[in-house]
Order: sequence, then structure tokens, then C-alpha cells
Amino acid sequence: MDQTSFIAGIAPGAVQGWEQEGILPSLSIAQAILESGWGTSVLAVQANNLFGIKASDDWQGKTLTVPTKEWVNGRYITIHATFRAYDSWADSVADHARFFTSTDWRKNLYAAVIGESGYIKACRAIQVAGYATAPDYATKLINLIEQYDLTRYDKQGSETMTKGVGKGSNYQYITQYDSPNHWGQRSKTEAIVIHWWDDPAKKPSFDGVVSWLCDVRSRASAHYVVEAGKVACIVDPHLMAWHVAEPAYVNQTTIGVECNPRAWDRDHETVAELVADLWHEWGKLPVKRHRDYMSTQCPGNYDVEWIIARAEEIYAGQGKTRKDDVELRPEVAAWITSLYDQAHKEAPADWGKDAWQEATDKGIVDGQRPNAMMTRLEYAASELRRLEK
Repeated sequence: MDQTSFIAGIAPGAVQGWEQEGILPSLSIAQAILESGWGTSVLAVQANNLFGIKASDDWQGKTLTVPTKEWVNGRYITIHATFRAYDSWADSVADHARFFTSTDWRKNLYAAVIGESGYIKACRAIQVAGYATAPDYATKLINLIEQYDLTRYDKQGSETMTKGVGKGSNYQYITQYDSPNHWGQRSKTEAIVIHWWDDPAKKPSFDGVVSWLCDVRSRASAHYVVEAGKVACIVDPHLMAWHVAEPAYVNQTTIGVECNPRAWDRDHETVAELVADLWHEWGKLPVKRHRDYMSTQCPGNYDVEWIIARAEEIYAGQGKTRKDDVELRPEVAAWITSLYDQAHKEAPADWGKDAWQEATDKGIVDGQRPNAMMTRLEYAASELRRLEK
């Protein structure tokens, strides 16, 4: 079996392991590659055991005893050990995910692995916990993940992740996009930077912004694109996205969040939820405005002080406090958004263009917001203008 087929064969089970037990898919796949030698080891061939999991006292299934190497007192020695045996590789992958949570003492031992969504942290944590005795175990796993781009499977888990981004939040977590506009991995992370997509007068849309930031021609990106109830991760948060033009070095140490420029209450709430989730994963990072780094209007009307305060409440597990904020069913929110977009189109509908122009020329209407609903006050003003003519 070639390497591509090996990865493709176990990847679905690894993704399911994230959804059910919180074990990062890239970590699981890298371990399977390393422990089984791409499925060629004696354990993989004779026992379908891809991960070198030993048959401890709590194991009730089949076993196989074989010689194995262990790192003891600064050198490798060969011992005979009894390992778990399975009916298939799929069973091995499933049991690997359950292994970490199958007993209370394992849950405690691997607490830093379970639910960790950063592959470097997960690899280092599993070595520290003692999964393997090799002193370079984490380094080998990290190299495999990066060489074979295994983090692409980390974005195929459930829409709401179990730790870090998505933890307990109400937003839809969208992971299907991958912007090419980024550099390599950050060596440190110092802040979260809040942006708006563009001037709100241009009426940019969520899908349009995501598409543009994923286009190599844009020469720009961010880690997240956000609006009410929706967060799209378009650049792995461990990498350097291109979200601050000047000074560019800011990209080397920050996480960029692009927000809908309309800045509704629900937009604020979702941004605060994302910030709180990022804090769970990265620690209590400072939250900055784009204009804190350069001369720009960005992020417009976003109240970053409120976002920080609300994120603190979410982080601490407290309830909603933003005035007039309500939860809407997705279909209702979509309907309201469509009304807003229709009302703020700059051009009148084709069927009424001539009438709108004539009414504007005659001073009956002011020529603005042709698609907006009219209030009684606006009707009165329009009628008075008509009578004056």
C-alpha cells in the first residue's frame, strides 16, 4: 500500500476520534505512520495494531506478544511485550482514540492531549505524558504532520470543536476553506487583532470576503472571518496570516479576525465568543484594533472594550448581558440579513428605475436608499416635498 492510500484509509477514523474523544486527527495519523512504519510492522500485519498500544490489565480483547525496543537509561533495549490485537486497522484507529479516555487515570495523564487542537502542543504533550519512551518522539510526529500536510484533516472534524475555538459557543464553525495567503508557523503569539472586512458602504458579504481572502491574487488573509453566528477559519491559527499590511512584522506574532463592518450586536457577541474560545486555547491574549498598529479606520465601529469585557464573561462561564441582544433561529437571522442587504442596495430595482429617477429629479424623494422600507416620518417628509412642488 502506498503512503497516500495509507493516510486516506485511516483518516476518516482519525477525524471521528476527534469528534468522539477529542484526539487530534493529525496526531493520530502521524502516530499510526510512525508506530507502524506505514502499516508494515509486525504488529500492524499480524495484529492490526497501528499504534503500539500494549495490552494492560483493563484490556479484554485479543493479544500478541512480540519483541520491541524501549529507551531505558539512555539507550535502547529489546524486551518482549504483550500488545492489543484487532480485527482491522479501523478497529485499531477507533481504540486508539478511546484509549486516552478509557480510565480516569488515563484521562488525567493525557489531559493536555485530549481536546488539544494545536498539533505541536498535542505532540509535545503526548511525549511528556509518556506514551512512548523515544526522546525524539514529539519531533518525529511534528515532522510527519508537516511533511504530509496532516493538519488538513484537523479541519474536517465537527463544526463545533470540543476545545479552543468552538468550545461551548453558539456560532457555526466553518472549516472548509484554506487560504494560500500565509507564511509558516509563528514562533510566538502576542495578541488578537480585530479588523472589519471593508468600508461598510461597499456592502461586502461574508461569502465574498472569504472567497477574496482565499484568492492568491488578494495578497491578504486573516485567520478568521466572522459575522453574527458564523466563524470561518481560513488560515490555520498556528500559521502567520497576512492581515496587517503595515508594519508587516505584526503578522508574525498575532491572530487576525476579520469582522462584518455593519457591527451589529450579534456580530459583537460572536466576536466575543471567538475571543473567549481563543483565550481557552492560547491564553489571555491582549485584544487589539487594526488601527492600534497603523493609520486606518479599521475596525470601524467595533467596540473592542465591550468585546473584551463580554469575552471575560464568556470565559468565566457567565450569561449574556448585551442590551437588546436576542437569540434568533438561523432561518430568521438569514431572513433579516437578506432584508438588510436588499434595503441597502445602492441601485433601485430594474422595474422602478425610471420612476425613482423622475421622483428624485422632482424632489419628491431624496434619492437615497431606494430599496429601504419607508417609515411614517419618511412618508410625511416625502409628501410635504411633493406638495411644495
